[in-house]
Amino acid sequence: MTFRVLLFGPFADALRAASVEVALPQGVKATAGTVLASLAEQQPKLRPMLGSAMLAINCERVKPETPVGPADELAVIGLVGGG
Repeated sequence: MTFRVLLFGPFADALRAASVEVALPQGVKATAGTVLASLAEQQPKLRPMLGSAMLAINCERVKPETPVGPADELAVIGLVGGG
């Protein structure tokens, strides 16, 4: 299964793209965590940043075990700091 993942901020800057296709290996359950793990494997430039990232599904932050469906909108969200 392949998912389109929206990228923002440093993620988009690192790949110079607004989104990326992420393919899950056959037989792997589609969850937020497996999509992020596959993204890290397929896009080595993002690996250092993804350790603290979360996946949003349909504009809602989710836990790693949350299932992902083919019609879902996915986006990587990084930590935001302020002061």
